[in-house]
Parts: sequence; C-alpha cells; structure tokens
Amino acid sequence: MALHLAATAAAMLQAAPESMVRMISIIGGSTGAAQQLPVSLASAWPVWIARPDGSSVTRVPDSRTAPPSAEADTPDSSSWVDPITFEQLWLPQDLPFPQCSVAVGMVLKDGMPRYLFPTFVSSVVTGSSSLAEDGLVWYNRGVNSLPIGKQWVVFGDSSISQLRISCYSGRIPPRPVQLSEDASEADKERLAKAHAQAELDFSTQELVPILTLAPVVHAVEVLFKILADSPPELGHGFQFLIAPLSDDAGGSLGRDAVQPGRRIRCWLSEIDTNPENIGEGGFDRAECDISIYAVPAGSESPYLPEVYNALYQPCPANEGL
Repeated sequence: MALHLAATAAAMLQAAPESMVRMISIIGGSTGAAQQLPVSLASAWPVWIARPDGSSVTRVPDSRTAPPSAEADTPDSSSWVDPITFEQLWLPQDLPFPQCSVAVGMVLKDGMPRYLFPTFVSSVVTGSSSLAEDGLVWYNRGVNSLPIGKQWVVFGDSSISQLRISCYSGRIPPRPVQLSEDASEADKERLAKAHAQAELDFSTQELVPILTLAPVVHAVEVLFKILADSPPELGHGFQFLIAPLSDDAGGSLGRDAVQPGRRIRCWLSEIDTNPENIGEGGFDRAECDISIYAVPAGSESPYLPEVYNALYQPCPANEGL
C-alpha cells in the first residue's frame, strides 16, 4: 500500500508545462468585438478578496508589498512574489490542500467596475485548526497560487440578476509538443493545431459538473458593499476585487475537484440552461480555466522568501501527494 501511494505521488509530481495563455479576452462592449489584453499587464494589478458576507476585504500581498521586517519599500530576498495565475494552480507537496470556493471577480478602474469574470478563491490557513478568526489565511502561497479568469465580460452588458456560474472538472489535456525557439513556421503551425485538437478532445462532454447555473447576485452585492466603503487604495488604477460564493450557494469546491492532474473550468454567462446542452461555442461568457499541478516541496527550496516561512512551519503535508 505504501509503495502504491509513493508511486502515485511520483506520477502526480511532474514539472508543470510552460504557460500558453498570453492574452486575456474581453467579450462585449460598444463595438461587440472581442478585445485582448496581455496577461503580463494584468498580472501586476493588486488583488482584494472579500469575505462572503462583505464584512471585510483583504488586500493580497504581492511583489509591491514590503515584507514585515523591511525598513524600506525596496523589494529584497525576503519579499512576496506575485501569485496571480491565469492558467495553472500549483500545489506544493508539503502544504495541505487549499480551501477553494467558486467566486466572482470584478476588474476596477479608478474604483469603477469595468469587467466581470468567474474564478475560485484558494487559501491555506495556518496558526489554527480551522477557519477560526485567529488563523492566518494565505491567498499568496507563491507563484501560481491565485487564480484569475482568462476571459472577461464587460460590466453592464448583462443584467446581474441573470448572470450565473457553472463549473466543471476534468482531466488536463495532453501537453502539446514543445518546440525550440528556432522552430520553423510550419512546425509552429502544427503545434497550434495539435493544441487545438487536444482542447477539442477534452471538450465539455469530458467534464464533470461541479456547480450548475448558480446565481451570482449575492456575490456581486458583496462587491458593491465593499466599494461603498472601500479603502482609498481601491480607487486608484486597475484592481481586482473578488467575492466568493457562499456555501449555501454551492460555492465550496471539494477535494476531488482540486486534485493535481485535474482541470477546473468556470463559466459566467446569462444562459439559463445547462451549458453542456449548448456546447462551448454556442454562447458568450466569461471564463476561468485552471489546470492543477503538484510541485516539489516549497520549504526545501533555497530560494524561498522569508515571508513564507510561517506558511511552512509547522504545516501538515498533503496526503496522497
């Protein structure tokens, strides 16, 4: 039995592939044409996460956040890293499985709503045996630990009362062959076709429903409750503001869904029938598409910033990883 578990862990613990998502798609607006935004720009925006009841909001630390021991605002080896990911969620083998809840994300520009997207909030709690108030909640657990949707819809294009989230889980598509930088255009075209075929083979019909047509009215109301009494920082530049769905709305993601080797897809749209009955190309929606990978123990990394020491000491390891 122990050998079987060890073999399973070794099989799951594999190098994550290079990210293939380079652009965010934005659906809707006055022109009706899809727009694109480089992920490199949005990856630097601050992220705020609200409590499900809207009683408070937390700014997730990032590379612009000074570490507690810093005497100046200059990043150093003890600083936070940027956690935003549009494609992969990494689970270090020496951390417990994260608590995950389906959520609605809002993009703000100078405090005003611009776009909406689905996502899921992923966190680990230390210093407590449960989600008690005295526990420290870690949304930033390093690189690729904070999922953000890769496709957004323009705020105001749809009635909030009509918007719903559906989420599915499935296997990660086979990885396309990685080509060298000096590959020919013909080889690059074949790679693109192979990736498209892999996506087709792992289409909606291969996915297991996790959450179907959950209303998002309450979560959006929480977002506006935060905006009505927001910290001054939320009113400057581009920001992400995220509100988890309540457990009553079915927002909690089970451990079976958040497993290495699995892929979670969440769609936010106005459709009022099961998306499986329509097909992916049959409706406009915002989308979050995250593949989950087990990665080596973070505590053993010689490059671990000091601010993460409390995350790993002490911390029970993942079972089955």
